[in-house]
Amino acid sequence: MARIMVVDDEPDILAMVEMILTRRGHETLLAENGEEALKLLRHHRPDLILLDLMMPRMDGTEFLRRLRGDEKLRDIPVIVVSVRSTIEKESREAMELADNYITKPIDIPTLYAAIEEMLEEKKAKT
Repeated sequence: MARIMVVDDEPDILAMVEMILTRRGHETLLAENGEEALKLLRHHRPDLILLDLMMPRMDGTEFLRRLRGDEKLRDIPVIVVSVRSTIEKESREAMELADNYITKPIDIPTLYAAIEEMLEEKKAKT
């Protein structure tokens, strides 16, 4: 299946999403903030990134800026997974840089559908 990076500062969210993804046969990479995620990207290229916006050290918007500014990484699809009020208030820029978004609390069928859609789109482009 796919390698999916999950970037979220909440350990419970990381554990839950990891369990959901591994049950579907996906490999997961976990990071607690954007800075940690960028370090992981030096050695591991995911097929997709699930990204929270509100995190310490480096938030999701800054992570997206850096990701999209990197010629080697800019084509990795990103789904923002965040609380609706955060998505609405945080940044239009983040929404423009992301490929899709879903809101927390995470609805598992919605998460699966968004992941499958992004992976299919990526596959069609290659």
